[in-house]
Amino acid sequence: MLTNDTTYTALTESKIAEALSFIDYDDRDEWVSMAMCIKSELGEAGFDIWNNWSSQHNDYKIGVAKSVWRTSKPFGGRTIGTLIFQAMQSGFKLSSDYQRISKEELKKREQRQAEVIKKAEDEQAKLEQGYSVMANISRQWWDKCTEVHTHPYLSKKSLPPLNLRFGEWRFYLSNHTCKKTVANTLLVPLYDENKNLVSMQGILPTKIQLTEDSTPTDKMYLRGAKKSGTYSLLNGETDIIYLVEGWATGATVHIATSKMVYIAMDSGNLSNVARIARKHFPLSRIIIAADNDQFKKTNSGIKQATKASTFNDCDIMYPL
Repeated sequence: MLTNDTTYTALTESKIAEALSFIDYDDRDEWVSMAMCIKSELGEAGFDIWNNWSSQHNDYKIGVAKSVWRTSKPFGGRTIGTLIFQAMQSGFKLSSDYQRISKEELKKREQRQAEVIKKAEDEQAKLEQGYSVMANISRQWWDKCTEVHTHPYLSKKSLPPLNLRFGEWRFYLSNHTCKKTVANTLLVPLYDENKNLVSMQGILPTKIQLTEDSTPTDKMYLRGAKKSGTYSLLNGETDIIYLVEGWATGATVHIATSKMVYIAMDSGNLSNVARIARKHFPLSRIIIAADNDQFKKTNSGIKQATKASTFNDCDIMYPL
């Protein structure tokens, strides 16, 4: 007989690890979500369980895993119950007489949970303060930048500099001081839900490698600035509004349609920006022009677009 308990607060660590083994570690969203679920239940003591499961991935890197774990918040609606539900969808079964931890251990676990949540709330408050500082820096920086005339990225994409500016890119330290700069950078403004400029994306003239195990890239985001729930915007007609991942796709769609385009910057941010676009324009038709990552192991472009459309009344289009 299966249990009707949906909280599962007395599960042993071995049972949590068993349930976790039923979940797909190749799916990045699930991977991050499971970190939050386990942290909400076990606190820092849950890292080994999550990390052992994570390490089965072909592209596993301990540094990346530690970074994701560190930034995962033990709140936001994801609990151990979420993990068990997901595992059950893949065949995990939990009988009503499953082994439970003792009342004493449960009390200790609850105390650890309270400590972890308090620590996370303090960290979030500090993060929000940092967002405010970087938003002010971004606005002052943007005002000093100049119009764009030419840039290697624009030449490669054969696109005009729509809502872009030209200047230096600044690499900031955690204390909000500038470490170094890169000249000849395209700057993409990023706005929050209230239409305030709060950050920027930088498109460098050439790709650089930030760390030994990182992939070279020419796209940068401001350290310490808000990213989730921010977007860039190309103004246009609003009877139909498009939502895309990257600036180049957005510019291409805007030129072809003359419609307003919201740019989420990556697939993981599509749902956030779809919600914002729907709030701004409740009566407009919103179409997500999704990236079709069909040749990758996980088609995150289509998956995230589908998720965003489901909860925000949007249509989807994508290349075949």
